[in-house]
Amino acid sequence: MASDPPTLFLGIDPTSAREGMVYVALDAERRIFAIGGGKMSEVLAFAAGQSHALVAINGPGGPNLGLTENEEVQQRLFSAPEGGKWNNLRVAEVELLQRGLDVPHTPANRADCPVWMQRGFSLYEQLTRMGYAAFTEAESQRQWVEVSSRAVFASLNVGTLFDQRSLEGRLQRQLLLHTEGVVLQDPMDFFEEVTRHRLLRGVLPYKMIYGVHELNALAAAYTGWLAVYQPERILILGDVQEGQLLLPVKAAGD
Repeated sequence: MASDPPTLFLGIDPTSAREGMVYVALDAERRIFAIGGGKMSEVLAFAAGQSHALVAINGPGGPNLGLTENEEVQQRLFSAPEGGKWNNLRVAEVELLQRGLDVPHTPANRADCPVWMQRGFSLYEQLTRMGYAAFTEAESQRQWVEVSSRAVFASLNVGTLFDQRSLEGRLQRQLLLHTEGVVLQDPMDFFEEVTRHRLLRGVLPYKMIYGVHELNALAAAYTGWLAVYQPERILILGDVQEGQLLLPVKAAGD
């Protein structure tokens, strides 16, 4: 890791079904510095303009390398599921599953990966060409790290997560981040704005609540912030050769 903490924590969500990506940048005080999106070139242009930043990407860095199918690796790292083996998964994904956190599985063949994953792979590759280095491997002023926003929210939550596409799911995720100290509008204010008149007219204050991909990017950026300022709350999962993932856990006493 770099000796001085980054000045910016950039979360990127490439999971949109369309071509674009969404990014959110937090400063050292967990305040939103920028929100944007568009084609990969636009996101990379923003990252290129940062001299000291940690980029957290919601998605795997590459296809799985078949490590979980190696018997020696299985015995060393984890026991097999009942009645079978861990097939066609990355080590980090198995470790998440063992914690009860299900995430998208990354195939071994790049061509078999969904479009958003392939877009994410290219994002890691482009950042590396720009001089960004893996957070867990090198000391650099500009670093990248892998995150699963889906696992982040599940790990920080105390109960069942609502569907991320639903209003209640978005409210829930924004509340989790707000409770964690990310400087966002309290989503509970939404309910104070829901009057009888507005409800009858079908006009609700949706702009108070961030969208799915913005929340995913926020969760990624916040995980990067935790890795620097509260590293005791971060688990590093996976294999260096295949790619490691950062997972935040609830604070002690929560």
